[in-house]
Parts: sequence; structure tokens; C-alpha cells
Amino acid sequence: MIIQNLVTLITCMALAFMRSWALTLVILSTVPLVVVVQAIAQRYGMPIYDREVEGTAKAGSLLERVISNIATVKAFNASPREAAAFNKVVEEVKSDAIKSSAVWGVSLGFGQFQSMALFVQAFGFGSKLVRDGKISPGDVMAVFWACLIGATSLQSAMPYLQSFAKGQISMASMITFMEQSPPAPEDTVARDSLWKNPNPFVRRNRSSIQLRGIRPRICHGEFDIRNVTFTYPSRPSMPVLRNVNIFIPAHEMTFIVGGSGSGKSTIAALLQRHYAPAQGTIDFDNESYQYVDADWAQQHIACVNQGGGPVFDTSVEDNIKMGQRDLSTDAVVNACRVALMHEFVRDLPNGYETKLGNGGVGLSGGQRQRLGIARAWIKNPDVLILGTKISFSIFY
Repeated sequence: MIIQNLVTLITCMALAFMRSWALTLVILSTVPLVVVVQAIAQRYGMPIYDREVEGTAKAGSLLERVISNIATVKAFNASPREAAAFNKVVEEVKSDAIKSSAVWGVSLGFGQFQSMALFVQAFGFGSKLVRDGKISPGDVMAVFWACLIGATSLQSAMPYLQSFAKGQISMASMITFMEQSPPAPEDTVARDSLWKNPNPFVRRNRSSIQLRGIRPRICHGEFDIRNVTFTYPSRPSMPVLRNVNIFIPAHEMTFIVGGSGSGKSTIAALLQRHYAPAQGTIDFDNESYQYVDADWAQQHIACVNQGGGPVFDTSVEDNIKMGQRDLSTDAVVNACRVALMHEFVRDLPNGYETKLGNGGVGLSGGQRQRLGIARAWIKNPDVLILGTKISFSIFY
């Protein structure tokens, strides 16, 4: 639609300038004002819209968290507190939405003003040119309609341009979220010494120094959590972990058990490097976990969360392989046997070729978890993290 309206605008402007360039310029004299208004609207409207999107996402996350843990909320009589927190976020979103609507309303209003101004400018100055004998009445009507259709096309393109700009902001936020990594502390004091003393583990460029990720030759799988304190970004005032110390030895099965809200899933998320601890350190095989190469860690550590992970609209075998085409069917069957899922899959209409449509809506919670376990087991990781409602386990 943007291309269609812009092509119409360019064609109409070409026809109008061919008939009378003077009348066309007078008619279009309000266009620069509209462009300036649109630029101002983009400048001030987009940050407001960005805050509105972030607030909406925060409100949705808060609501989803409360609903999924409604039993805990009722048990601790936390409904008023959660409702107050949700209402606070909604009020902020409401304020941003009103401001955003006002900005876009002003910009669209100026677009309407420019269209209406065409009538006054065209017939006022056009009648003068006709009286002076410079152009004919037909030329006035031709230029007027060309400018009117061009202005209408420009006005029609504005909402699409705004949607395009909003889409750019949303995509930028998504890419930023996907590419973010746990922050690693920088030793600014030692930066000059790193630059002067060559080190094969340091990447250099003109603007910055970045440490390469550590890739140990052998993965033993030992975690040492020391004095870790953590708060989620959405709730910075509510610590989830406080000075936690846990040693998880290698080559053993470790269970971390606790009540709802005790921080089990948070510890699992920290071990998957979804977040970085606010205070304290996590060591992996006697190496600082934040400096271990992320790709290497993903190759040696696998996790199955409480829901079992996503289910794609493909066959059971493809869901377990997860793009690893070199795996054989026997490996898939063996993984399902380990996950105690083989009998269930065998009884399906097409066995391992049965498609799990609609995101696995036909699977129960336990079956989804077993599918996730088979998917993680077939990866043959050195460390396997299994999360449940009351505990999570670490296998080696």
C-alpha cells in the first residue's frame, strides 16, 4: 500500500507540473508544514509508543504470572498487592496511550488540513491565473485534481508509514531481546595492560577489547554457586535469591527441592545463563561461568522446563530430532524408551510419523515433559537439567 500510494503521488505531481508549475507550487505550499509535523510526531510519538508497548508486555507478563500461580497468591492473601501492582502498570500504559493517540491525532489532523487547504489555494490562485490569461480553466481543474489525488494518496500512506515505523520498533525490541547475553563485568583498570600484553584469548579492535569465551577440553559438569543474590528485572525490589550457596558435584544426580516460590526455577534459569546474578559468582568446572563460551555451554548442557518445551506442528520424530537430520530412527526410539514415552507413541495412528498439530494441544502435561526429556536425551548432553513443580534435578 505504501508503494501504491507513493507511485500515485509521484505520477500526479508529474502531471500537475506539466500543466502549470506555478499553480502546483502554490497548491503544495502546505506540504512542507505537513512534513515537519510528521517528523515531529515521529520524534516524540515513537518513544511514547515504545513505552506503551513495554508497559503492555509488562502488564501481560504480570497477569500471566499471577494467573499461573493463583493458588499461591490466594494462599498468601496476596491478591490486593498483585492487583495494585497490575493497576499501577495499567495506569502507566493508559497515560502513554492517551499521549500517543494525541500525537498521532495531531499529525493526521494536519494531513486533513493540507487536503482541505488545496481547495482554497487551487481555486483562489487558479482564478487569478485565468483572469491574467496565463492558463485555461481546464488546466486549473487538471492541476487541482492531480494535486488532490496526490495529497489523498499521501494522506492514505501516512497510517501505513506509522504502522511500518511501529513495526520497526517492535522488531528492534525483539532482536535486542534475542541477541542479549548475560552481562560480564569489565575490568577497566586492566584494559590497558591487556592491550599492551598480547594474549591469544583476547579479541582486539580499534574501539574495544572483548574476552573470548572459555572452551574447556573436557566437561566434568561441576557447579559452584557462591553468595548469589538475584532479582528479576520486572520486580527489582523483590529478591528471589539471597546469598545462596550450593555446590553441585559432577557425575552425580542432584535434587533441589522446595516449595512454590523458593527459587528453584530461578536457579535453573541461572544455570542456563538466561540471567546473570546481581551479586555473587557461579563457577563451572572451576571456571567463571559468565566467561564460558555460550555455544560450548549449549552443546554440553541441556534443560527440560516444567512445560516440556515447545511442540511444533511436525511429526513426533521431527519434534524429538529438532533439526538434527543425521540422527537415526533407532536413536529416536531409544530416547523415547528412556523417557518412558515409547508405548504411547507406538499406539498413535501413525506411530513416530504422527503429526502433533496445534502446538501439541492433544498432549497432556506429562506427555509434553516426556517429549522434552526425549528431545534433551537424544542430544546426549553432559549435564541435563529437569525442572518440575516441586524440584529440579541435574543429571550427569
